[in-house]
Amino acid sequence: ARKVEVSLDVGEELLLQVADDGIGLPPEDAGQDQQCRSRGHGLANMRTRAAALGGSLKLEARPGGGTLLSVRLPVAD
Repeated sequence: ARKVEVSLDVGEELLLQVADDGIGLPPEDAGQDQQCRSRGHGLANMRTRAAALGGSLKLEARPGGGTLLSVRLPVAD
């Protein structure tokens, strides 16, 4: 990747997004419910930790190449 963008928004939920312009994801790694089989344990661990906090992790291919990782977590009162 040549460019990486990181954003963090907090409202009713916390939304962390990391987007790059790299080569993207293999098809088996894309999607919210897949277990990132072609990589190490990092993405699977992040997904497990997000779920333990009541949130989610989603990976998406970006149009034109690259990847978007989104982590959503509830915000405590």
